[in-house]
Amino acid sequence: MNFLKRFTGDDLQLKGPNLSSAKEYTVDLSGTKLTFPAPPQTAMMPGHIQQFKFDITNVDELEPWTGSNNMGLKVHGNGWELTGKKGRDFGYVPYSNVNFFDSEQLKKWLLNEAKNNWGKTNKETIEYLEKQSKGQSREGKLWQYPTESGQFSDLASINASYFSALMPGDSIDTQYWIPIGNEHLLSFEFALHSVDCEFYSPEHNFPEASENLVKAFMDKVKVELSPEALAQQQAAARLGVNGL
Repeated sequence: MNFLKRFTGDDLQLKGPNLSSAKEYTVDLSGTKLTFPAPPQTAMMPGHIQQFKFDITNVDELEPWTGSNNMGLKVHGNGWELTGKKGRDFGYVPYSNVNFFDSEQLKKWLLNEAKNNWGKTNKETIEYLEKQSKGQSREGKLWQYPTESGQFSDLASINASYFSALMPGDSIDTQYWIPIGNEHLLSFEFALHSVDCEFYSPEHNFPEASENLVKAFMDKVKVELSPEALAQQQAAARLGVNGL
């Protein structure tokens, strides 16, 4: 049985990409070096042509961010299936990251963006349910997202703040945010989706396996600030702002 599991996987120990043997990409963001693992894409999702150098100070290279006054650019996109017995696909983890301008304090800004994003979605859902049926249950239909800074976690090795937003029974959206300048943030977004099965089901460990994959990926990410960005971080630290 153990021999077979090496090749077929197990529904309660789902297999994802091998990050230890994956090639690494290093991308130049106006002098800041971002390094991350890039396993072959296995999920059915749009691919992304990779480039390895960006001028994040050039507004002409940026695009408006949907539903926001900020602008950004796509650095990388990828996605991986998590499989079990006989290669059954339980779900996938699409990943992308974006770099964009912002001058507000990081966590305050993130809370505002979360409210604008999932808060707006929840409001629209509530309005729809009220039109369909008075008093209809909203359980399992609204996003749970951070509403206070204490709900964020930190990954000190890359000075990242991260959190997850949950849609019970449907998906988890996990985001990591890294300041790389006074007006620049690097965002990693992982959308965790189950396929043809309940997200929280005793027949598999997809929520745990996908969360572990995200953490393993981020543990391999390296960010080397440019001299200018490092000076800005040090100046902010002297003012007690902790690098924002």
